Amino acid sequence: MCTKKSKTKGVTLAELLIALFILAVVISPIFGMFMWSSQASIKAYKISIASVVAEMRMEELVGTVIEPGTDEFPDKGFKVRIVVKNLVFDDLDDGLKDALDNDSNIISPYAGFLKMVTVTVHDNDGTVLCTQRNIINTATNGFVS
Repeated sequence: MCTKKSKTKGVTLAELLIALFILAVVISPIFGMFMWSSQASIKAYKISIASVVAEMRMEELVGTVIEPGTDEFPDKGFKVRIVVKNLVFDDLDDGLKDALDNDSNIISPYAGFLKMVTVTVHDNDGTVLCTQRNIINTATNGFVS
């Protein structure tokens, strides 16, 4: 039995370059997905921490006497902005207005101690990460005195 031997041994430089090019074309999008995934994960982590910061700041205001106004300060590596306004009927969303039968006189007796509070948490570059808006009861004992 006679076997025919090939005169070429190994791969040529051209074949090697073509294989490397194909490998690079296949691997590049996969690395891109890993980069995008890690960036999305970091952003989601920042947003979750910002939400906790906003919630903590909102909870600190319940039952404390606060005056309407705006305050900005750093907290946990973020910039926090708190805006406090006296509650007015027009600040309520449509669903709550409907629940109150669009009667603005219902909230008048409580306007002295109910405040509309907006807490906004920004990243250091100014990007808004989280905004929470709530009606806060600022009566010190929880009831109108």
